[in-house]
Amino acid sequence: MNLMLNGIEAMKDTGGELTIKSERDENGELLMSITDSGVGLPAEKAHQIFDAFLRLNRRAPAWA
Repeated sequence: MNLMLNGIEAMKDTGGELTIKSERDENGELLMSITDSGVGLPAEKAHQIFDAFLRLNRRAPAWA
């Protein structure tokens, strides 16, 4: 959920598209892909994308 909310926040001022795809692999496990056309994530923050409540934009609420 955090990835989707961050993507929406990143596109708030400029518009864009958020895409969510899911599929099952050959073992029946769920694979999800979440992409957006926002401004992008700084490379030095990439290792933090799965941290709970990470906010790159301080204007966003803590749950986003």
